Amino acid sequence: MENFDTNAQPTRKSSDKFELKDYIQGDQVKVILREWLNALEEDRDLEVTIKGENCKIPKEAFRMARTKAEYEIKNGEYEFELEMKWRPSQLS
Repeated sequence: MENFDTNAQPTRKSSDKFELKDYIQGDQVKVILREWLNALEEDRDLEVTIKGENCKIPKEAFRMARTKAEYEIKNGEYEFELEMKWRPSQLS
């Protein structure tokens, strides 16, 4: 995806808590989902920018990570979520 600096070095330790959330709409959703699918099919890392922060999902995570889809209705509000979780030590 655009705006990803491949030379960027991580500034956090993996033990640090760090969370980025951003509300995205229409075309942004399509771009991220398309890029996710392309990375999965092409067996390559997924690179995205969230709130100006460059994020890299290693290609190994697509095979080894716990991936879940969640659909929830609570107090009249609907939620759909896709989530991947992994530890770098589990990807080798």
